[in-house]
Amino acid sequence: MSKRGLQATWNFHESGHGKGVPDGVGGTLKREANDLVLRGKDITSAKSFVESIQEQESLVMLYEVVKEHIAEKTHLLASQNLKAVPGTFKLHQIRTSICGEIWYRDKKDREDSNLRGLIPEESGSKKSEEDKEAKTKYKKSCDHQEPDGYVPKDTDFSTREAFFLKTLNNLASCTTFTDVHKMCTKIQNEIERQQFNIDYNYFPSILNTGISVDEDSLQIFPRDISQKELLELTPVRIGADGNCLPYTGSVFAFGDQKRAEEIRVRMIIEQTIFKDCYLDQDYL
Repeated sequence: MSKRGLQATWNFHESGHGKGVPDGVGGTLKREANDLVLRGKDITSAKSFVESIQEQESLVMLYEVVKEHIAEKTHLLASQNLKAVPGTFKLHQIRTSICGEIWYRDKKDREDSNLRGLIPEESGSKKSEEDKEAKTKYKKSCDHQEPDGYVPKDTDFSTREAFFLKTLNNLASCTTFTDVHKMCTKIQNEIERQQFNIDYNYFPSILNTGISVDEDSLQIFPRDISQKELLELTPVRIGADGNCLPYTGSVFAFGDQKRAEEIRVRMIIEQTIFKDCYLDQDYL
């Protein structure tokens, strides 16, 4: 950024995990979009979102990338002989320091990395066994695979949570999109048969759910919104690094973080069955 004459303070709390810059930028844009919607602004397309950001006095600089620019850059990248940097899949968190130097924290071994500097391990943080289980990486393939469209039988599970956990493992064993699509159709029918519905008539609180208030988000929560009932709500912390989206969905749907596996399964079903919409660049 300094080479381009830009200055910035990289210190907003959305960038506390993942690959740093992408998470931070994504968090900022989501926050700006939330603020616009809370103020009654309709976001009907990516273009309208960009124009809304440009109209207001905001420190967030945003511009629209047209299709012609995408095609031009795609052709340019294809002509470049870019070299891969080994070991980047092991990296968990990256922060820039000075020009040509970065700080990082990886997942496993640190001795093999050529990157400079280490981010100290977070102190004082304890992960429950439930969080560790939720972050388990499911195997992409296995020696034994069930027939296409397999759905676990009633005798294989006794609870709703166990059903979705087993279903998630079965989805991870699929090797083609066709297999995933067939299984998602079967799973959706099974969910309806089991009546695993989401009841929105609940009243969650920090007393009956075990969730805690997110002080950072509370400080920037807008107070001039038109929907007065939203002022009675409080942002909460999500205790999942790398699984924040399904954990957040669990809080919205059930009032706690215990149903992340179910939300992840429902996300897979949604994106698979309605793939035409998700693959359409012009569809919002």
